[in-house]
Amino acid sequence: IVASLERWLSEKTGEASREILIRGALSAFMENEGVQRLAAGRLAHQDTAVEIRTAILDSLADFPFGATPEIWMDSIDACLVDEAPENLQIHACRAAGALRSNQFDDRLLVMGAHCCLPITVRLAAWEAVVERATEVDAQSFVLLTSQLHEKVPILDRIRGAKILSKAPLN
Repeated sequence: IVASLERWLSEKTGEASREILIRGALSAFMENEGVQRLAAGRLAHQDTAVEIRTAILDSLADFPFGATPEIWMDSIDACLVDEAPENLQIHACRAAGALRSNQFDDRLLVMGAHCCLPITVRLAAWEAVVERATEVDAQSFVLLTSQLHEKVPILDRIRGAKILSKAPLN
């Protein structure tokens, strides 16, 4: 499976059918160290298609690790940088939150407060870290409360309300 997975992860474009195969293979074999090493390496590699990287992140977020394998930390961190595509950052925030590792908390809090990042990324960062946050900064509070406005798309309103309901408001 590692050889097939390596070929699939190395493709330059991510077709929907290929992404399904990747997610299935990763879900089935994620406990295998060779699979983890391969997937973590492709995730960190900027030449890997964004669709494939998001498939890896989604598989990682859905896998019930007892403790997060160290091999994933740098790869996820590489997807949380400002220069990463918006969609990749959103999926990386979800994976970081699912792993429940406080290693990403500082970066997620900075992302949530970063006024130059897209709102979708900022909301994803807050969703990932809100249960471990000790406070909500003023910029983030404004962002989160602004999501409650009736003109904001309903899913973003729900996300904002959910985050605020869990946020440590002083």
